[in-house]
Amino acid sequence: MSQLDTIRRRIHALKGSQVTRFAPSPTGYLHLGHVLSAAYVWGVASAIRAKVLVRIEDHDQGRARPDYIKAIADDLSWLGFLDLPVTSPQEIKLQSRDSFSLFAETAERLRPSIYRCVCSRRQIQDAQGEDRDELRYPNTCRDAAIAWSEPGSLRLKIPNYGISFDDLCLGPQTQCPQEQCGDVMIRDRHDYWSYQFAVVVDDCHDGVNLIIRGQDLTHTTARQIMIADMIGSNRRVHYLHHPLVYDDNGKKLSKRDQASSIGELRDQGWSPEDVIGQACFAAGMIPKVQPVSACDLGDFFS
Repeated sequence: MSQLDTIRRRIHALKGSQVTRFAPSPTGYLHLGHVLSAAYVWGVASAIRAKVLVRIEDHDQGRARPDYIKAIADDLSWLGFLDLPVTSPQEIKLQSRDSFSLFAETAERLRPSIYRCVCSRRQIQDAQGEDRDELRYPNTCRDAAIAWSEPGSLRLKIPNYGISFDDLCLGPQTQCPQEQCGDVMIRDRHDYWSYQFAVVVDDCHDGVNLIIRGQDLTHTTARQIMIADMIGSNRRVHYLHHPLVYDDNGKKLSKRDQASSIGELRDQGWSPEDVIGQACFAAGMIPKVQPVSACDLGDFFS
């Protein structure tokens, strides 16, 4: 059975109403990797009649830019995603406008489990002393009782046990966040909210119970489940981590590596259907390059 067949079978077995989201960060322009993720989000949602929320995750105010925010909205509209019936009619959510007060309120409720950390990234790297896939914070400041008035980041104490979940694409997974990353940073030394904290608070608040995203984020799932539990969420969340789009060198497409933006492809004469079709082909969803419209994506998962 192919991966796509597995996904089809499992999403149609889900019970109850599903709410998912497409939540890019405005730290660069959308590229084919984002289009593939959107194809999965809107394709799955169309097939099972889930609702899609659109959220711009501009929690990192040091890197977010207004022109990126506008370009994301323009690209999604041009590609046809915003016109699909499953797309929520509410205004695109902007974290800096709609969620920052919620983040602060949630952090205040969790304050007994939060502490100030004054460690630099270099200090954490030096303390690690081994080659790891992910930088692990060794909880240096956990019991140091550093005053909140001191400059530094805020970290959330997380327990030391494993979390298991059943991914709709990858199957059963078990992760121990304390071994992976240590206590989770929720706000950095510049007072910007972290992705790990912001995404969970927003998902809980918005009632998201079907999280569809790339396999490069699979490793973050258990820590986000832990944070949601600490917040007090009682949602049952399903996860689907889809394949990625890679460049000619086998490297995941990235904004930092200046992957061709959707705007650039549009200026070169590509149609929305050309762009979506190329993204689907690059990830093995279709056997050859062909135009695919946003409204046809549900057929892949039906």
